[in-house]
Amino acid sequence: MDDIHFLSRKEGTQEEFFHTFNALFENKKQIVLTSDRPPIDIPDLEKRLVTRFESGLLCDLKSPDFETRVAILRKKAEPENVVLSDAIFNFIADNITSSVRALEGSLIRILAFSSYNKLNPEDIDINLAAEILSDMISEKVHSITLDAITEKVCECYGITPAQLLEKTRKPQVAFPRQVAMYLANYLIPQLSLKDIAEYYNRKDHTTVLHAKKMVENQFREKEDFRIQLEEIIKNLKK
Repeated sequence: MDDIHFLSRKEGTQEEFFHTFNALFENKKQIVLTSDRPPIDIPDLEKRLVTRFESGLLCDLKSPDFETRVAILRKKAEPENVVLSDAIFNFIADNITSSVRALEGSLIRILAFSSYNKLNPEDIDINLAAEILSDMISEKVHSITLDAITEKVCECYGITPAQLLEKTRKPQVAFPRQVAMYLANYLIPQLSLKDIAEYYNRKDHTTVLHAKKMVENQFREKEDFRIQLEEIIKNLKK
């Protein structure tokens, strides 16, 4: 039963629930209750209910972290037999952090949009996802700039912004640049691929697509890189 704290000051409901609880307990049924506070802190909750609630295992459930939010989204998507890109799952998990219900609601909204507009869900990109969820995602996403992304990436990899913007293919510069382009596409969805390519002195938008693919592969395969990238994103959103 969810939100057991709503029993507060409801004497008749408490009486009925007391007998229901006892019947379930005597029949060795598993009882799971949730509340926004411990039983002892629920105002005007009968003592006999408090003692019964406290006789079980009390757990403080924290908000799910990023990886757990991604896992929840994937699990929620399974029954629908739909395929969304890793980038979309990551985007939702990174920006919808208030509750599991909000995560589920954001996923339902994207799937409903794709169904109504006869789109293949796997073709939805970050720009479109940001538009669909515009009233749900963090306002901080919209305040991040290309300059800020460049600065944080350079700090992480020990190079200067001038080096990052050079037309060089040296690995010590090329990969950080790919990370920066990926983050620009991920965190500033209103920017076009062409805008990002021009800022980073790249030939055309295909370099951004290549960067996105490279970074997503590294994100999936290397835990240390995943931690590093999440730290950059966290710093950008401070």
